[in-house]
Amino acid sequence: KPISLAYFLLIQELLIYPHLNGFAKVIDNYMSYAQSAIDDFSDPKKLPQIAISVDMLDTGIDVPEILNLVFFKKVMSKAKFWQMIGRETRLCPGLMDGADKNKFYIFDFCGNFEFFRMNKGKETAETASLQGAIFALQFEMAFKLQDLKYQTERLIAYRRTLVEHMAAKVQELDRKSFAVRAHLKYVELYAVPSNYQALTYEDTLNVRHDLSPLIMPEKDDANALRFDALMYGIELAHLAGNSYSRAKRDLLKKASALAGIANIPEITAQAGLLEKLLHTDYLDRAGIDDQATVDIRLSYVKRSLLEIAADIRYTVTQKSIFQPLERRHTKMEALAYRLSEARKNTHLTQAQVAERLSITTQSVSAWECGTSTPDIEKLPEIALLYGVTTDWLLSGKQPSQEILDITANLSDRLFDESHMGTYISGYCDARELFQTKRALKFAREKHEGQYRKQGHSGEQVPYIYHPLLLTCHAIALGLIEDDLLSVCLLHDVCEDCDVLPEELPVSPAAIEAVRLLTKPRDFDKSEKDEKAYYSAIAGNRIASMVKLLDRCNNISSMATSFSDEHMAKYIKETQDYIIPLLQKMRGDHPEYSNPLFLIRYHMNSVIDALRHHMAAKM
Repeated sequence: KPISLAYFLLIQELLIYPHLNGFAKVIDNYMSYAQSAIDDFSDPKKLPQIAISVDMLDTGIDVPEILNLVFFKKVMSKAKFWQMIGRETRLCPGLMDGADKNKFYIFDFCGNFEFFRMNKGKETAETASLQGAIFALQFEMAFKLQDLKYQTERLIAYRRTLVEHMAAKVQELDRKSFAVRAHLKYVELYAVPSNYQALTYEDTLNVRHDLSPLIMPEKDDANALRFDALMYGIELAHLAGNSYSRAKRDLLKKASALAGIANIPEITAQAGLLEKLLHTDYLDRAGIDDQATVDIRLSYVKRSLLEIAADIRYTVTQKSIFQPLERRHTKMEALAYRLSEARKNTHLTQAQVAERLSITTQSVSAWECGTSTPDIEKLPEIALLYGVTTDWLLSGKQPSQEILDITANLSDRLFDESHMGTYISGYCDARELFQTKRALKFAREKHEGQYRKQGHSGEQVPYIYHPLLLTCHAIALGLIEDDLLSVCLLHDVCEDCDVLPEELPVSPAAIEAVRLLTKPRDFDKSEKDEKAYYSAIAGNRIASMVKLLDRCNNISSMATSFSDEHMAKYIKETQDYIIPLLQKMRGDHPEYSNPLFLIRYHMNSVIDALRHHMAAKM
């Protein structure tokens, strides 16, 4: 009978997955609280997550989060058949890691599609969990590492560690589980470390098919598990003599992202390894022994980052962004709270943050709800946008008093040029901004040995500081176009370094923008020359935006560098040429309305403050 079948399915679910009690529930007309059960199923944060139903979920039910529909009996009514399929067609924005629902799956065990003369569909492939896939990779590595050429002291110890870890994972399996009992032969065999000797290729196939799908998920963050899978995949490809160029690119991308937040002690401790990975051919030359070391050390770093995030949460207030509040019980909650408070302190909406970071609003919401976490590659960008440190986002740790004292005494040098360069380089790798990466190297080479005066004391500051700061400013405003960032770095190279525009290692569009920003040698600052210069810039989107960023930066520093007379002239030039340029950009390019508003607000605020200062001195 249908009702008996429903409860039979529930019992089977409990037998196979006893640790998931409550995850599935029968919902039928015989329940006194059927509507309450449906309400719970409709809430993605509540159990049950699986509803086993008879004639209850075909009409009048709206659960957009449904992704899987299973037919476990024949449906003789075509209308009811389509009504049940209709339950799955509800749209659901931001369902999976911020991505919108764009498909769903139907599992038909009773030939309903064939009965209604529809496409039969495809058979599903057997898949293992992420942890199961990692187990299969580890087992295959243990098989490969039996070869004579890998019998070194370090690799023997490495294989022993792998075997002990795998045996421990098998020992964790519940022998009372229906699924485990069905494969008890392999469970009992590989729960004993000594049985991992003399493995065969056939053993690897049996384990992949019968044992790895049983392995219980780790409590680790999914990003850490993916990193483990990446490293084991690289090591296994090396053992098998296969290419692993794509995996290598993924590893370098992650290493670059870690280098971008090297102020965190756990990452600083691995600075030598990161430097070798990113700036030498170490990974190409490394043997399996070296790669096993990379695996252990970088896995430690990735896991340490997850452990950093927080037993203590902090709030961002106008008084202090490092005010401790209360203990939190989960790391994701603590990170979610800090992300939410940091965003609110910057007066940005979730939609504005999403636009700046080129992600969906649902992703930002998920971060702040604690249902997902940002990728490690995103953290430097998020920290820069919110005006906090990555260390604070991850751990809530406040800077030492020494750091706060140094920060309080800074005038124009808000960032260290080496840190900015590292951040930009890591950002380019994460975003695949190859042209900006080339421009960074070129700008550093050409501005080498050049200095500019900063502050009334005449402090000599490396010239490269200015284009680096401009580029960081652009990234913080969400201006992440490869051409635009390249021009930020190169905008002074032709004028100050005797470089021809054609020599720049960038696209024709970027070369043209730099050419327009470069003042000719016979430029005499006459009104005619000024008008011609700004008129030419106004016709180029990239040159206009970089000029506005450049002026915003210079206005910020002129109070400690310019005389009152020089400031007055600079303010007049800004009013005569820069403000009209900004207004033209707002009209021609409404997509830049947010960053243009912030630039205008910043310049107006500084100019008004300087006017009051100069008036008070008169």
